[in-house]
Amino acid sequence: MLFHLVLDGMAAAETVARVARREESMMNLPKLLLLVNGPASESGIGGIFLNDLCSFYPSQKLCRFSTTLKKTPGPKAHLWDGRPVQYFPVTVSTLPILSSITDRIFQRTEEAQLIAEAVRFGRNNSVEAVWGVLNSSYMVRIALAVANALNVPLYTTVWDPPDSFRINMHLSRRRYDDIHGIFQQTLRKSTSVSVIGESMAKQYAQELGVCATPIAHGYPTAAYLPGKTPFADGKVKIGFAGSLYAKQEWRALIRALEFAKLSIAGRPVELHFIGRCPFRGAPMPDYVIKHGVLSPDETLNRLRGVDIGYLPYWFNRRHENIARLAFPSKSAVYLAAGCRIFYHGPQYGSPTAFLSKYQVGAACHTLDLPGIVETLELLAQDAKGSSHYSDERARACKEMISREAMIEHFATFLRCSVSDLNIN
Repeated sequence: MLFHLVLDGMAAAETVARVARREESMMNLPKLLLLVNGPASESGIGGIFLNDLCSFYPSQKLCRFSTTLKKTPGPKAHLWDGRPVQYFPVTVSTLPILSSITDRIFQRTEEAQLIAEAVRFGRNNSVEAVWGVLNSSYMVRIALAVANALNVPLYTTVWDPPDSFRINMHLSRRRYDDIHGIFQQTLRKSTSVSVIGESMAKQYAQELGVCATPIAHGYPTAAYLPGKTPFADGKVKIGFAGSLYAKQEWRALIRALEFAKLSIAGRPVELHFIGRCPFRGAPMPDYVIKHGVLSPDETLNRLRGVDIGYLPYWFNRRHENIARLAFPSKSAVYLAAGCRIFYHGPQYGSPTAFLSKYQVGAACHTLDLPGIVETLELLAQDAKGSSHYSDERARACKEMISREAMIEHFATFLRCSVSDLNIN
């Protein structure tokens, strides 16, 4: 009895010591002002990714200042999982000419006010560093200025290159060049930079001399453990999950499957679509099985019954820099579900390098129907065997696209240890 009491006392003492060490580690972390475009309730992949990262950071050490669209009813300031939040409404246009005029008006009349409000919010919350997520042209414009005004270090996160603002907002060359110049200066003067993938990290190292940490969104390692036998039911099940932007590539896939009479490697094809179907430009024939918008966990579970994950990127040279530098987050859910990746896009796209490093699928660099069918035939034959795929999948999980890898890389970006973070 006495022995058990001693053991219980030792366990309790160890728990107290562990909590004390955790609290001491948290004391070393700076109070962060998160600057990001979009409300805290945002449910897209960017919001999910950011919320996961923020969950690793002590809530008492983080506050959020966000821009939101002025034309829609904006959220009011509130606590975001116990953290202070403030919103600033801005006007954004995606119409040619008008978008450039809107950006110029913002720069002349609203930018100084936005910076002043963010600085005031940061001072009121006694922040010690700024974490700027450059997911809008306005965030690019203000992140460095806010950090300088507060006289604190700037940690910068990049998911998409600024070319995405030029294309999506239809900015003039002069407006884009101005934003791009500020973007480059912001990265050069940041204390630390995180990017979405290795291709972007290499580019910014060569172009700007910036040492950036790649952080990809990932699922817990346990999600990768269940194995499955591919094509076990005599079918070839192809799945797409997420937002479909590469519509030309999707149309080519549809035509290729119909060219092959919905048969690959002598097996009937099932085509699954998870997400919101585009209003135009992406045909959805009757044979496409539509699952609608699902939660991340529901998407993962639904894809466990799929053999091949379709990953399209634009062949159009207009999107070249985005295809080259961005990294598709759907790669993580495809691999967690045990799907072979079918990358359909240009050779210079970042998934080409990923599939060269981790042999977990095949790349198709053509819109020609026979070429698409040939690549699908290769995947359906599982030429290198299930064990090879499983080994490569596990390696990609460990090194890049698991929750554990995400935490490790996040700690590197913040220049702290994993033990400093709030890991459950």
